[in-house]
Amino acid sequence: MDETGIVDGNPYEELLKYSSLDYKTINLSKPLIQNTNLNSNNELIEHINHAITYHEQEKREDVNLIFHLANLHLLVGNYTKALRSYYRLVSNDKSFLRRTDVIFGMGICCFTLSKADKARQYLLKVYESEGDKFARAGYLHYMLGAIFQSSKEYDRAIKHLNEALVNPKSSCVKNKIRLHIGLCYQAQLNIESCEEIYKLLLADDDCESSVKATASYNLGLLYNDEDGNHINDAIDAFLLSLSIDSNNYRVHYSLGRCYAKKGDDLKALQCYKKSLGINATDPTIWCCLGVLQHKLNRNDEAIKCYIHALEIDSNHGESWFNLGCLYSSVMQVQNAIKCYQKAKEDASIKNLAIDYINMLRKTNNSTQRIHPLPDLDYFFNGDRVISRSLEEYQDKFVNLINENTLNSNSHDISTEDNTFMKSPNLNRSAVDSDTENGYGNLLDVKYSKLQLPAPVIEIDNAEEAYSSKLEEWCLSPENPITVIRGIAKATGMNLDLFSSKSLANHSADDQIEVRSQRQQTSDENWDSRYRKRIWLCESNRAYTTIAKYARYQASSVRELLHNDESPAESPCSDTSSSNSGQGSSRGAKRRKLGNQHKMVKFGTNVDLSNQQKWKMQLKEMDKLPQFLKVASRQNMLTYLGYEILGMNSVQLYMKVPGCRTPGHQENNNLCSININVGPGNCEWFGVHVHHWKSIETLCKKNKVNFLTGSWWPVPEELFALKVPLYRFIQKPGDVVFVNVGTVHWVQSLGWCNNIAWNVGPITDNQYRWAMDRYVCNKAEQFHSIVPMILLSWNIAKNIKIKEKELHEQIRQILFKSMQDCKETLTELEISKTKIKWHEYLENEPAPYCYQCKSEVFNILFVTIDKPCLVYCKNCAQNDSSRLFSTFIVLQQFKMEELQNVYHNFVNII
Repeated sequence: MDETGIVDGNPYEELLKYSSLDYKTINLSKPLIQNTNLNSNNELIEHINHAITYHEQEKREDVNLIFHLANLHLLVGNYTKALRSYYRLVSNDKSFLRRTDVIFGMGICCFTLSKADKARQYLLKVYESEGDKFARAGYLHYMLGAIFQSSKEYDRAIKHLNEALVNPKSSCVKNKIRLHIGLCYQAQLNIESCEEIYKLLLADDDCESSVKATASYNLGLLYNDEDGNHINDAIDAFLLSLSIDSNNYRVHYSLGRCYAKKGDDLKALQCYKKSLGINATDPTIWCCLGVLQHKLNRNDEAIKCYIHALEIDSNHGESWFNLGCLYSSVMQVQNAIKCYQKAKEDASIKNLAIDYINMLRKTNNSTQRIHPLPDLDYFFNGDRVISRSLEEYQDKFVNLINENTLNSNSHDISTEDNTFMKSPNLNRSAVDSDTENGYGNLLDVKYSKLQLPAPVIEIDNAEEAYSSKLEEWCLSPENPITVIRGIAKATGMNLDLFSSKSLANHSADDQIEVRSQRQQTSDENWDSRYRKRIWLCESNRAYTTIAKYARYQASSVRELLHNDESPAESPCSDTSSSNSGQGSSRGAKRRKLGNQHKMVKFGTNVDLSNQQKWKMQLKEMDKLPQFLKVASRQNMLTYLGYEILGMNSVQLYMKVPGCRTPGHQENNNLCSININVGPGNCEWFGVHVHHWKSIETLCKKNKVNFLTGSWWPVPEELFALKVPLYRFIQKPGDVVFVNVGTVHWVQSLGWCNNIAWNVGPITDNQYRWAMDRYVCNKAEQFHSIVPMILLSWNIAKNIKIKEKELHEQIRQILFKSMQDCKETLTELEISKTKIKWHEYLENEPAPYCYQCKSEVFNILFVTIDKPCLVYCKNCAQNDSSRLFSTFIVLQQFKMEELQNVYHNFVNII
């Protein structure tokens, strides 16, 4: 025996038994010789390689020799050499093209070498020739199934894969075939079928770990749907896949997307980084990491990620788009436009990029700013990425900030006083201009007639402030919303008492509700994946103190001026938050504007009702004209008899740029007063009460509830229904008077505080619309905060109404209310139900039905068992779970008293 261990002699003769290809030795997922099918595997491979060497040394074109050589190459996985030998074989003897074993061998080689068209041609020829009679029909079906799967012919793929699964001659791994079938069903969006297959594979204890890892990964992709309803199931599936194989970068990436959708930014960040640690050549992952860094306000890191992505693929559309968003968020408009120009080369986002280019070109960009990010040319030379460091640019930027900004006294924000002075640059946003009611021509010219400026009344002195003409203008039904400018100065109001500094010094530990919102331009509202404009306006609720929120306001200003990489101090770092409204914040797949991924905190509902505690502040309110005061003889809420926070008491709101008050009508369509304390501006949108039904229709279309939902209208949808839109800027010191039932929504453009309350002018127009909303609320089982029946009786008791139309409306309500009481008392008397006297006490809140939320006047049905719940007559009678005897009936007003009030009121006119 020689050094190779081969017996002297002709190895060709010795290895003939292996030369007629034994297809059982081939694993099609990775065609190699299997240990289980051959004895002494290493020795066999050595013999085959020796035989191959022998064959290759033969110079003669012996077709049998070439045939055996091709088969031997295939046995040891030399597919390129095997295919070359097969081609050499058929070129010497065309008759081999009629042999299915040769064609099948060529098909295996092409299949393995990803020559799909050739593999398809060869394997189909074998199938058409012999079909299921072919000796290795199972493998044939498997490969055809895989080929049709790759060409997206899923029905044909499933047919062949099922044939491979049931073929008795197949020695393919059954679970791998099932996995491929599941993948085909998933591609066809046959959710139930693929989910069933994946779950069966995961439940099979004998299933190969690699198959389980893939099945769990694809199950996670299945659960990670657009709606995000199964996001936790998706996370569990991805985690299971990683527990089996932690080196799959795609699973880490997909898990990160889920965490981002849930708003768990830190976990998402970790997943993206792990994915890139395994494979740093995927531009999509770099892009998503950049989006997340931008959301966390780490603009330097974000731009690095986008540049990495473009270094890998200079035509990566999403990276160009999101880099444009980053530039637009800091108002580097020309750089943003350049990025969007590149992004529009990607057909999938072409229209979106064009929209943003057009929007930015129409944006007022006259304000000169020191650019916090390097120009695009800093990183690119033509289409080639230049490796550049940000540190040198940042040093220059900080120096410019110190020289050009902090030297100005108007930017005094480095102190510890948590208050702000006016700044010419801090009040602006991407769509804010400093012209009267100017906000840029961002919408199509065809809608220009539907875009209306709000009337602005300039007040120069106290005489004008207290004139009856101002009141007449504001209360006119023709004027849905009015800006009163200069009235605070003219009446001598000290708005500094409502500044963040004053509030923090006065009541640092008072509670304030905080709403976390995505910062977006006022024109837009995007879904959680940033793919389309929607109406749902999401926010999370938390609570903090006035002092902590004031510090948050101050730190957000310093962050802008210093370009601090770390986000502004959160005012709710030590409080728990909960979701509210319809839906909660979800992660984003593609950002629409750079600002949109940044979260801002809106400080809302600071209660200033305590007369002693806020004596100085409330004293300033008394300087206003009577029709604007919180309490006056001209305000029907004064006669309510008890306090409703934020309506007949003052509330304060603390804001940073981007805080939103979603669309709404005031409670019971009452008027409202809003004063901007400053120093920043607010942008307002308003629609006349006559168009509220159109907005309700659009709310239904956009799957939000007009009454209970949180929504931000898309202006173009309003214009499509011919709904005029008032839009204007509220400057510091401006009073906005929102007339009866006006639908409105507001966004802060700068750092500011606002104070607001409601008034109910005693007019026919106000009372009619208030009762209209009261009736609508009752039909919708929505709680009317203002009890219009009790209020009507109090008005009748305390005021002489001379206006005939208003008098008649109130009389009708009193009469119907009195008749309802009489009928109810008669029914109770007939049923011999005992009625207990429970006198209504002055300043006692009106009772409401526990079930239908409507006001219950005079006759109360109260449950005997605790907790004692109030029902109206209809709900008490219709509640099948309770017997009538389970209620105590209470009466709060004597009928004689009501009759006297009614007759006195009627006899006025």
